[in-house]
Amino acid sequence: MRVLSSLFLLLTLSFQVVAQSWPDWVLLTKSDSEYFKAVGIASNEKAAVTLALADINALLQSNINSSTHVVSQKKNNLVSTEFRQSIQLDSRSRKFSNIKIENKHYANGKVAVQIDLSKQDVIDSLIAELSSFFKTNKNVEQLSLLDDWQQRVWSMQQKSQLHNIAADMLLLKVLSQETSELSSLQQDFNHWQQLMTDLADKARFEVQSPDSLFGLVELLSSQLSGGQGTTYWLQPELIEHKGRKGNKYYSQLRLSIKVMESSPPFRIVYSNSIKHQQRANSFISAKKLALNELIELIRNSDNFILFTHN
Repeated sequence: MRVLSSLFLLLTLSFQVVAQSWPDWVLLTKSDSEYFKAVGIASNEKAAVTLALADINALLQSNINSSTHVVSQKKNNLVSTEFRQSIQLDSRSRKFSNIKIENKHYANGKVAVQIDLSKQDVIDSLIAELSSFFKTNKNVEQLSLLDDWQQRVWSMQQKSQLHNIAADMLLLKVLSQETSELSSLQQDFNHWQQLMTDLADKARFEVQSPDSLFGLVELLSSQLSGGQGTTYWLQPELIEHKGRKGNKYYSQLRLSIKVMESSPPFRIVYSNSIKHQQRANSFISAKKLALNELIELIRNSDNFILFTHN
């Protein structure tokens, strides 16, 4: 019992010595009404600032619930949006300017850095980014000049950004008071989402292939499902080039696609190809690796790589 008491006393004294080597602000810094504040401790100043910035990102993403689930419903040709808040962290890491180093202290072979970030700077940055996003997007007149399949692709591409844009809108609402700028951005957001939903029904893609192409046809059919309006045929083709370099075998897979009209004169309206190459100890292993990479490339890009010329 005496040994346990001595050990507890030793641990307590050790903690007190370490704690006393840092000033109070290291342990007590909190954000206030004007600034987000965070402290990072590392072996050098740059790493400490990086850690402090990560804390501010976590504060914006979690404590302010900037991570959202967005549920869209279309009824009577109108789109309603519901923001469902959650504490799940948003994977994005925001970049900030005008970071101010308020305090710095060296102890125990490390450096503690306190950084301050003006909440108004965050608000201004969000307004600028959102305004730029909505301004650079095509308007109804420009989109009406595109073919139906192009309008469908535009809608899919925009949908991939919906979560981030909705999260920024919610964060802006939480940080700022109701202003004319916020009201205007909300109108732009509603209009953008309405347009995105409408154009999703401009066309549908029907994937056609004599075989499954090792699962690629199923993947394309799944990710390009939905839509109404004009039907287009999407025809994929997989070509392999293989060889040997030294004691390694390589396999290069090229996926080519053609989008064509499903009615006379059956014009090819778009074509593209993507490829990936891998090396392994056998042709079969190299081909399997290349195929898996190609599948992940398509899946992670939400098919947009198919409609982007590199």
